[in-house]
Amino acid sequence: MKKSLLAFTLITIALISPKDSYASLLVIDREGDVIWKVLASESSLGVPKSSEIIIKSVAGSPPAGSSLVSLLKEGDKFTLSVKSGSEEKSLDVTSVGGEIVEIEERPQVRKVKIGVLSSRFLIEEEGTIALTDYPIKIDPARAELSVVTATGSRILPFLPKEALEVAVRAKTITSLKEGSTMELSEGGRGDLAYEIPGEKTINIVNLFKFQVPVTASISAITGEVLFVDQPVWLRVFGFLFS
Repeated sequence: MKKSLLAFTLITIALISPKDSYASLLVIDREGDVIWKVLASESSLGVPKSSEIIIKSVAGSPPAGSSLVSLLKEGDKFTLSVKSGSEEKSLDVTSVGGEIVEIEERPQVRKVKIGVLSSRFLIEEEGTIALTDYPIKIDPARAELSVVTATGSRILPFLPKEALEVAVRAKTITSLKEGSTMELSEGGRGDLAYEIPGEKTINIVNLFKFQVPVTASISAITGEVLFVDQPVWLRVFGFLFS
């Protein structure tokens, strides 16, 4: 009897409890189409249904009329905006944490997710995350991302995972430091770059290995290694451990 009552209680709770979903609000598919996703947890946000807004474009060529997806911030408020020609739809996404826009994988383009984390903009490429304070704009047809900095709008040819791969190939770091997040910002010289908190594995005669904290700065525009912050002894004698 007790087991039956417990099972009934659990089923009742499951049926009446709110079910929050954290899937993307917006998906840019492989064809460059922009589609609103309507899920239970977003119903209170007033997200328009798919039939109410869908931007059609041809992958690999400019869409009819200019299409632009933007994630903006004004004060403490985050807004998702989709503009096509003279039509524009906006949505307050301040209360939506994590992933907001997903760009589906297509030839030469990896899957990318855009969102908000800890009151900052988030760019995630296949699990590699970078945070930035700059508003983000997306060209749906070309799957191009740009950020709006103090010096203007800058397209990002290199996304987070690609920047991390550059740092590893250049042997400036061995891996991203566990639990750390990359930062995307402009330096004093106006270089838009990823600051990557990493670790470099030092191997001593194949007997001992230890990790040394190293921070690499990788250009988001050219993919160059701009700067490496590492201990002086590693800079001088690093060739001995390569």
